Amino acid sequence: MRSLLAVALALVAGTLAARGQDAQWCMEIDPYTRSCAFSSYQQCSEAAKVASAIYRPICARNAQYQPPAAPPHRGKNGLEQGPSPRR
Repeated sequence: MRSLLAVALALVAGTLAARGQDAQWCMEIDPYTRSCAFSSYQQCSEAAKVASAIYRPICARNAQYQPPAAPPHRGKNGLEQGPSPRR
């Protein structure tokens, strides 16, 4: 039963890893295994509950997280607003 749960957890972790490792929250399963695929503490905590049947995971902020760049400002016509032309 434990091996089946370990396989299921590995599949979930693999799926999360495929989505990206650049989210705000990470679940650390052991010193060598972490998944940074959670956008909120609540998401990480829910996944940690599943993993806690075998491991003692913790949720921590991702120190390498870089928020996405702000989109360019758009004018009334929906086009990017650049500097005003000189006259």
